[in-house]
Amino acid sequence: MAKKVSKKRTTKKSTKKTTKKSTKATTKKASKKTAKKAAKKPSVNKTVANTKSVDAFLKKAPSKYGDDCQTLIEIMSSITKEEPKMWGPSIVGFGSYHYVYESGREGDMCLVGFSPRASALSVYILAGFEDKPELMESLGKYKTGKGCLYIKSLDDVHIPTLKKLIRHSVSTIKKRYPS
Repeated sequence: MAKKVSKKRTTKKSTKKTTKKSTKATTKKASKKTAKKAAKKPSVNKTVANTKSVDAFLKKAPSKYGDDCQTLIEIMSSITKEEPKMWGPSIVGFGSYHYVYESGREGDMCLVGFSPRASALSVYILAGFEDKPELMESLGKYKTGKGCLYIKSLDDVHIPTLKKLIRHSVSTIKKRYPS
């Protein structure tokens, strides 16, 4: 029996030594990673306007969104008075604004836009919708993300309410980030 006890103690001691060694190694790795992050250049915005064809992009989109995409183009064009333009590889955007955050990060983004994803249409309402609960209640069937509405079909939402949300977002962004 005494032998079993000593084996347990030996095992515990060796485990403690291993733990101390692995902690030191982990700490060294963490400090190397921190140093690499500090030396890293500021991140570059991936979602920028480009000259790719909106029509070519929409031809590759899921066919179930064909009519909805054309309707969104009409709505967003009439509100922004801008033509659709590709932003990054997958966002059809309208207009633009320049932002500067308190952190110093800055860039350009579309005023409003959309992207036909496999699971839903993502409609970018960049001013958010927290301050418009009455519109959100009457919008219809949707899900939200940060500044984004996920809509399965435009048939699921009340189009006049969607237009109001888009108008509100565009005017809010223009006030927040005047050119």
